[in-house]
Amino acid sequence: MKRIDTYQVKDGVVVNVTYKEV
Repeated sequence: MKRIDTYQVKDGVVVNVTYKEV
């Protein structure tokens, strides 16, 4: 199962998401 670890938002759009296995 993956969980969102961090994400970056640019101009209201998510541009970079990293996931962490949990």
